[in-house]
Amino acid sequence: MLFTSKKQGGKMSFLLKKAEEIADIRKGEFTSKFNEAPSVKIIVFGCGGAGSNAATNIFSRNMPGVTVVAANTDAQHLNERTRANQKILLGAEVTKGRGAGGIMGIGGAAAEASIQEIKNALKGSDLVFITAGMGGGTGTGTAPIVAKAAKDLGALVISIITMPFSMECGRIGTAISGLAKLREFSDTVTVIDNNRITDVFGDLPCRNAFAMADTIITTSIEGIATTVNNVGEINLDFSDLRRIFETGGTLATVGVGEKNSSEAKTEEESVEAAVKQALSSPLLDITYEGATGALVDITVGTKVRLRNFTKVGEMIASKMDPGAINMVGLRVSPDMGEHGVRVITTITGVSSPQILNQKSEYEQVLERKNILKSKLGLDAIEID
Repeated sequence: MLFTSKKQGGKMSFLLKKAEEIADIRKGEFTSKFNEAPSVKIIVFGCGGAGSNAATNIFSRNMPGVTVVAANTDAQHLNERTRANQKILLGAEVTKGRGAGGIMGIGGAAAEASIQEIKNALKGSDLVFITAGMGGGTGTGTAPIVAKAAKDLGALVISIITMPFSMECGRIGTAISGLAKLREFSDTVTVIDNNRITDVFGDLPCRNAFAMADTIITTSIEGIATTVNNVGEINLDFSDLRRIFETGGTLATVGVGEKNSSEAKTEEESVEAAVKQALSSPLLDITYEGATGALVDITVGTKVRLRNFTKVGEMIASKMDPGAINMVGLRVSPDMGEHGVRVITTITGVSSPQILNQKSEYEQVLERKNILKSKLGLDAIEID
């Protein structure tokens, strides 16, 4: 018995050594693939001030295979505060480079005036991420036009947008109108609600809290880009990505959870905490009931065990409907230390009464007209 144990121990040591050798070889293969030109052409297209800020953050990450484009009506912001592979000053003849004044129609007109530049920037793209803030003029007016141009060129379009605070009453109606138009031409729209930033990161200083929202946008795009461009242990084909996101303008939400083993007693606790954090603090007030799919990007430290990786998938699947499409990508990164875990969840087909039940700008105007008519007997007239 003791002899058998020694033989098994020797055999196990031999197998572990061979496994480490194979892992080193595979690591070299992944590095080689990482340096090759990826087969999926990815474009991040930032619209307006908020979208250009997100584009700048993504550009600074120098993601392989990702081209960053920023478009704005504000020439000063574009020239002095924006970094991208390509910049487009929208509708110079329309706005004179001075912005859209918070008017969605002017932002849209500026985009239409520069439509050929937009199409040229999108040419040949397979996957287009559109980033914008809803509620202002340029982002709200431009994003749907960029999305339509990308769809017409055959790209998969994933829009990631922010919604205004509830106290910004004048911007909410505009934001809802813009979101409705954007959903027409996007395969998926991931919504980040600024009110949820307050709930989740409210104890942070203002600058840090808003930086967290930008970080989540950047990290979610990076997670998808690296997953489809074959730079991880488990990757997804582009066809897998289409299968999850090509559901006709459905809403999605993103959640991020990260834990280091130093913050928990065991590796298992780190994994559970990261998943729970990602699922319990999405930046949109949603329900997972009826969700159509989940893309889960997992980054782990160099010594995280396989059983804990599979546990992540099981925990997320337990929250979804049985028919939901759940796909997982895995990367091992020294940046996570030995036992760190980061989980990024993009859940598609979610329901958000908070967003979908709000009234558009047109509906709000109509409602005010009806109140004036019914209570005061007054007819409201429109002034162009």
